[in-house]
Amino acid sequence: MQIEALFQLSQTLDEIDLRLFHDVYRRHRDDIELQVSSYLGNVGFRKYHILKLVRSEIVRNIRQSLTLTRDEDVIDKFGRLQQAVIGGRHESSNDRWYLDVIEDAPYAVLRAGSINEWMDENFPNKLSFATRQQARPSLKMYHATQGVLYADACGFQIYDADLAGFFWSGSPYCYSNVVLAREIEEFPGDIIVLADFFNGANFCHFIFDWLGRLNAFMESQPPRARRIAFVASCVPGPLHKLLVDAVCDIFTLDQSQFIFPTGPRLLRAEGSIRWFSDAYENNTHPGQLMHPATVHFMRQLASRLERWSGSNPTSSRRLYISRADARARKVSNEQEIRDYLAQSGFQIVELAHLAVADQIRAVTSADIIVGPHGMGLTHLAFHERSPTVVELFHPEIGTDVYAVLSRSLGFTYRYVIGEAVSGLDFEVPVDRLADALRDAGFSKPGLL
Repeated sequence: MQIEALFQLSQTLDEIDLRLFHDVYRRHRDDIELQVSSYLGNVGFRKYHILKLVRSEIVRNIRQSLTLTRDEDVIDKFGRLQQAVIGGRHESSNDRWYLDVIEDAPYAVLRAGSINEWMDENFPNKLSFATRQQARPSLKMYHATQGVLYADACGFQIYDADLAGFFWSGSPYCYSNVVLAREIEEFPGDIIVLADFFNGANFCHFIFDWLGRLNAFMESQPPRARRIAFVASCVPGPLHKLLVDAVCDIFTLDQSQFIFPTGPRLLRAEGSIRWFSDAYENNTHPGQLMHPATVHFMRQLASRLERWSGSNPTSSRRLYISRADARARKVSNEQEIRDYLAQSGFQIVELAHLAVADQIRAVTSADIIVGPHGMGLTHLAFHERSPTVVELFHPEIGTDVYAVLSRSLGFTYRYVIGEAVSGLDFEVPVDRLADALRDAGFSKPGLL
């Protein structure tokens, strides 16, 4: 790669030459599929992984061309090209190759650190994203007076009022300065950024983390005269709309206060831009590890959704949530599991084929819920009784989010670790599932 060609690339990872992006993808396809095939429906994860490969390729080429000894001589931890690479070519202030990195920002503590009373040493311990934290870190809210927010459907970055620097704690993706080359929209009030590194199209993150932050902000703030907008960087679907309706009902907000930037936007706040410490610094999914205040908020959401969803004539007291319609992490012997559970009166559902209200009704009407780890279990948050939950896991992949959720809401929770087969699919021995159900107290004749 020629040095001149490098200047057609961004100095960070999100605005790069698309030809290079796709070339790297093609050449590393097997590795990408292996590493992130469970997230192929999540553009953020797939993109991030490919961009890491692109970064490595750019750095390698530059080092070879300029005989530099360290990767840090090419791109620093914030994704900026270093002076040894630029070589004085872009010294004009208009070129914006360099912005200051603002390490610290004023903040207020919304929630003090606390003991995680829901953690259980018996939770699965081999999972790739298990929190397993015995203590919750404090939740801080940073603010930038008259700051500028870049946001699109995948992420965000926060700058100071003069666009001379960006905030490290408010920049999960570290976008290129190229994103600043657009008209700034003036917003007459305060902007609260709910988003984080993850994709808000994932209901689990949107509900527990993003709306959990909104709840933390609302419970700590006195009534404000200035207008407030909440920014959620994702493309909203029917469930997002339903949840926003519920949040507006709980906090007496208006739907117009929620901004889903489906295209790139630059917003300057007349007041301040505020963001949360757990959005990037110490992501404590789910929802500050289900802080008691978050649990109370989940109950408020459940009450609204239960009232609005009504009855479901096809609901079942026993439910198996299938991932047969998913791209990865499917149960390879699912027909065997289906046959076994059907004999005990379980209804088999693929939630993607149901309307959102029907999904919620199906889950919240069940007393026993069995299903593989996945987004379909998110609806457990809206269950107002005390069901039994049996979660099925790939031996190496998953989180303990639903274990923490179930325990915090008083559910009976058990899990089954399956056996890996091809790709990221896994097999669940029927005898292990039977043992988990019996251990949960279901050993009556005719059930198992």
